[in-house]
Amino acid sequence: MSEIRIKLPSQLDMGALPNLKEELLSALTATSGVTIEAADVERVGTPALQLLLAAARDVLQGGRPFTLHAPSEALMLAFDDLGLGGQAREWSAA
Repeated sequence: MSEIRIKLPSQLDMGALPNLKEELLSALTATSGVTIEAADVERVGTPALQLLLAAARDVLQGGRPFTLHAPSEALMLAFDDLGLGGQAREWSAA
């Protein structure tokens, strides 16, 4: 069972949501873990974080690993702003 890898764009804003949603939905139907490649994120909006949180919840509830690989400073600050920095750090340490 190989993992699903999703590379986040540099601009994780409303324009990126349709593609991100499609990729995450595809990952949810797989039986493998999910790794989010997050090094290139320069700007992020709350709706994108909500999508990531929902996907992580579903993946983890399915007993599969969810990993945030090399999260950018901008992404971590966005999680921190919502009080979710600890959760994001937990995923990046997985």
